[in-house]
Amino acid sequence: MFLPESWDDTRLDETADPALAEQVRQRRARAGIDDQVRHREKWRLALDMLDQLTDWGLPARPLVADAGNGDATEFRLALTDRDLPYVLAASPTATAHR
Repeated sequence: MFLPESWDDTRLDETADPALAEQVRQRRARAGIDDQVRHREKWRLALDMLDQLTDWGLPARPLVADAGNGDATEFRLALTDRDLPYVLAASPTATAHR
């Protein structure tokens, strides 16, 4: 499940705004979000899903993604480490690697 960073009360500076931190906790409670569920970047969730496909014994297929994932250097490196073929869009300011 993708949880926006704004819904992760552990990422808030409670000394800056304790009322905001409490609002986030109440929002999470109303939505039934377990306390162990925290914000994770979408590219990390994508890697989890790709790893799960590998665990199921499915063959690797080329991955195509937009710059939302392509700009994440960690994502590109993780795909390379997993020997997964990919084509990713990247913004002009993204760092390059071979």
